[in-house]
Amino acid sequence: MKIFDTFSTVFKKGVARKAERQRAVAHEEAVAAAGVGSALPHPGGEPPSGEMSIVSHISDLRRHIVRAAYWYLAFIVLAFWNMKLLIRFLQLPYTCYNFLIGQANQAGESLQVALQKFADFVSWPSQCLSAAAASTASAQTLKTIGLIEVMWVNMKMCMIAAAVVGLPFILRELWLFVSPALYERERKMALSLVFASVVLFYVGIFFGFFVIVPAFLAQTLQWAAEYASVEMTYENYFGSLTTLVMIFGIIFQVPVIISLLGFVGVVKSFHITNNRKIIFFASFILGALISPPDILSQVLVSVPLYMMCEMSVFALRAIEKSRAQAAAESAALTPTDNQ
Repeated sequence: MKIFDTFSTVFKKGVARKAERQRAVAHEEAVAAAGVGSALPHPGGEPPSGEMSIVSHISDLRRHIVRAAYWYLAFIVLAFWNMKLLIRFLQLPYTCYNFLIGQANQAGESLQVALQKFADFVSWPSQCLSAAAASTASAQTLKTIGLIEVMWVNMKMCMIAAAVVGLPFILRELWLFVSPALYERERKMALSLVFASVVLFYVGIFFGFFVIVPAFLAQTLQWAAEYASVEMTYENYFGSLTTLVMIFGIIFQVPVIISLLGFVGVVKSFHITNNRKIIFFASFILGALISPPDILSQVLVSVPLYMMCEMSVFALRAIEKSRAQAAAESAALTPTDNQ
């Protein structure tokens, strides 16, 4: 109950703050339109009859939440309708692995040669895509140890896929609720960050699926085969796939997170430029912790992480430049106001 009361208090304060900000934005726009501010009431106090009350803001929030839920349900239905196609696509790395192993066996090549081909993230899609589209090797190879494991995993993957594909539509509803309480400069900055966050999230997901998952399968299965007969289960494969892909979706959010910290003044561009060696070393340490146990996978994880930090420098410098221009304009207007 205490947690619920705390959440309720924070929620009410947030809605009240949003209402205050929206009144302030409306007042500023009205002042700009009228050319004078003395004839207009101050945005504080009770809202005029034409403005939204706190209850109206809560109703507006509920409306956007319901619409976001409708979007999510629509994409869930779409994912379930195309479940077989979705699961076959997500099994593509493992299908390609089996395909190349079969090719190696027919040609008399060693397992090492087949794994090296599979780990080549530039060529493996072109080699395997057409064969994997018509192949049922992965369905025959992945094992299940429970009666409802396949059904549960398929349902979970459909729900995750619906959330990933429907993310822009869900964020749009959040944006429609929040944007009226933002000033024009804040609205532009927030819209840029949201757009960059969504694009980088999808880039991270595709990078993880088409680069890291193949390398993870090739190196990890090769290493494990030296100690035991490896039979990957259905749930284990999709669990590893989801974890790796989502990790890289989060890693690619580093520029957005650092930009937000720079926007509030916590991080400056020189913090990164003056500590490049430390950041580079820390990227490889983190890459070693979350990547498969081989040098190639560690490089594939660590280098993008470091590059995300370098990309953040450009965003921080843009924020600092914008802030300096705003300060210069304010300083230029100050003598006129005093006269």
